[in-house]
Amino acid sequence: MRKSKVLFTSTIIGICFLPILFKRKYRKQSLIVFVFTGLANTWISNHLITKGYFSFPVRYWPKIFKSSVVYDYLIGPLIAVAHCQTSLYSNAKGIVGQAILYSIFQALVEYWVLVKTHLIKYNNKKWSIWHSFVGLILFKVLLIRGAWTLVNRGIIAIEEK
Repeated sequence: MRKSKVLFTSTIIGICFLPILFKRKYRKQSLIVFVFTGLANTWISNHLITKGYFSFPVRYWPKIFKSSVVYDYLIGPLIAVAHCQTSLYSNAKGIVGQAILYSIFQALVEYWVLVKTHLIKYNNKKWSIWHSFVGLILFKVLLIRGAWTLVNRGIIAIEEK
């Protein structure tokens, strides 16, 4: 499959899911998680790319971004919002279990992209799919779901105008 076709299809799928995920009850929390995840993904990706762990040979706006704009600003945040919404009434065990399931799905897709499309290139001495898998679980449970909980409990206030 052509690299640009996969990138374009991912973008279209992500854009199509935006209204579905933001139509639900917790729109403000979802927006905060979406933006926070996008910023965190970008910061983490740029750090790991600079250290030489992996690279994105084919990406939108390569002169501006080192990382994958589609994943960092669209797909990753959408998956984080979906995880927060589906684990809303779960206990800690359920949240971790769902984070593992979402991370398995993401790791499998990342592996397919790595092998079939070469949109991602790992430095095999420094990075593997297991690093991505464990990192995704920790990122989802500790950072993203933690931020969602803080917003829902009012620890991080959202003012209405």
